[in-house]
Amino acid sequence: MLLVPIRSIEQLNGNFNYQMFYDFLLSPGQQITNYKIVSQIRCELADKLDIGKIQETLASTGSHMKELDKATTYATCYESSVRYPTNQKSLWEAVDWSYYQMKLICKYVKQMLNL
Repeated sequence: MLLVPIRSIEQLNGNFNYQMFYDFLLSPGQQITNYKIVSQIRCELADKLDIGKIQETLASTGSHMKELDKATTYATCYESSVRYPTNQKSLWEAVDWSYYQMKLICKYVKQMLNL
């Protein structure tokens, strides 16, 4: 599963502004636990999507359109906290994750981490 849908669900669970934007308010303490819901919604929408009808509608709006066999959509909502990955950032995240895992393991076996 991709990180973006999981992150979107986490944002929806914890961000009141997201909930207001999507007109979907969770009660205090209530959370969405089904992280596959985004994929399920996409699949359901894909089953109901009629590309032929979209093409006919687009073609009837103007004769100046080219490439009527293609449909282009515009995404108005996107994850703004996604950053461009660099080698340094990836390396630092790997080191940070490894250090955190080592601390958890040492805590689990009740040893002190002496660095």
